[in-house]
Amino acid sequence: MQAVNRCSFRVMQVTVLLFLLILSSGCGQTAPGAPGPSRADPGMTPPPPPRPVPPAPNPPDPAPPVDDGFRLTFSLTDGETSKDSHQIRWSCRIEGLQAVYSGPYGECERGQCQHKEIRFVLTAAQRAEVLSLLQSEARFVDLEEVLADRGIGKWVQASLEVKHETKNLRIRIGGMTHAWGKTDAKGVLGADARGRLAAMDALRRRLAALAAGHFKDYHSN
Repeated sequence: MQAVNRCSFRVMQVTVLLFLLILSSGCGQTAPGAPGPSRADPGMTPPPPPRPVPPAPNPPDPAPPVDDGFRLTFSLTDGETSKDSHQIRWSCRIEGLQAVYSGPYGECERGQCQHKEIRFVLTAAQRAEVLSLLQSEARFVDLEEVLADRGIGKWVQASLEVKHETKNLRIRIGGMTHAWGKTDAKGVLGADARGRLAAMDALRRRLAALAAGHFKDYHSN
């Protein structure tokens, strides 16, 4: 009886061991269609990290304008001799791009105006515009005509000197533009001088408009 029991116990041991072996072998296999262990694909290289983009270089400073010797000295005084005698004066000096301007501003009473001087810098385009006006106006030609401005009426004193590259311009005018009463008509300026004055007045308006961009109360007409 004991021999039978020992035999049965051994059979059970063998059976349990076989069951455990079968169970362990089944856990180690991968089911069909299931993903296997993760492996790096030798054909797929991960992309390198993005390189930092260097900042854009600062644009170079613009080259300073070439000094071609441009110099302008302008003066125009418009006056009247009468019971309401008065005078108004405009002046401007330009060297390269540097400008000094003086002219009337604000309200004027019986022809009397306040005057103010300012300094400012022309842009390259403004400088080119002034040069274009000087070059396109055929009446900007040398002239000197200075007459006596004594008498009743309107008179003017004007001067303009321009140097640019190898060119020089010089205009100097003085005298009566309108004579009243018994004023001697010999002091009235002639047609050539009046033509130069018209050109200088156009230049005066343009210079005043440029200055008005820096001091809005200037008279620019």
